[in-house]
Amino acid sequence: MELAISSDTGKIILICVSAISASLSIAGSTLIIYILSHAGWRKLARLRNRLVFGMSIIDIFSSAAVGFSIILTPQETECSVGMGNQLTCNVQGFFIQLGFAVPGYNAMLSLYFLMTIRYGIDQVTVAEKYELLMHAFVLIPPLTTAIIGAAGKMYFSETANCWFGDICQSLGNCVNGDIWGNGFW
Repeated sequence: MELAISSDTGKIILICVSAISASLSIAGSTLIIYILSHAGWRKLARLRNRLVFGMSIIDIFSSAAVGFSIILTPQETECSVGMGNQLTCNVQGFFIQLGFAVPGYNAMLSLYFLMTIRYGIDQVTVAEKYELLMHAFVLIPPLTTAIIGAAGKMYFSETANCWFGDICQSLGNCVNGDIWGNGFW
C-alpha cells in the first residue's frame, strides 16, 4: 500500500516518522549486537543467540533503508516526491527487500524453541544438524530477490520507499507493456 503525499507537510511528517522509528530499531539492534558480541564467544556459542545476532544485523540495514524514507526515491515523474536517483533507489530497495530475512529469523527462533523445548532435542544437536539450513532458508530467498531487483533496476516509487515498482506504467511509455517482461524469468 502506497501512501499518498500531497503536501510538503505530509512529506516532512513521513520523513520524521520514518527516521524516528528506524532510529529506535537501529538502536535496539545495535544494543543486541553489542551485548552478544561483548561477551565474546560465550554468548555466541548458543544457536539462539547467533540467530538473534543475524536478525539484528539485517535489521540495522533494513531499518536504515526505511529510515531514509522518500529522500532516496528518484524524481522520475511529476508525482515523484524524492530527491534521489536510480542508484539510491536501488540501494534502498535492495536493503528493504533483504529486510524480509528478519521475519525469517524470527520463524527460525520459534522453530529452535519448538525443537528444544517441546521435542526435547539437545541445543547442540539442533545447532549441528540444522543451523546451516536455518541461515540458508532465511537469507537465500530475500538476498536472491534483492539482487534480481537491483540488477534489473526494478525498484521504483512515486510516493513512498523504493521497492519493486514499475516506472513504465507511471510514465506510460513501456515498450513491452511493463518492466516485468524484461525480467530474468
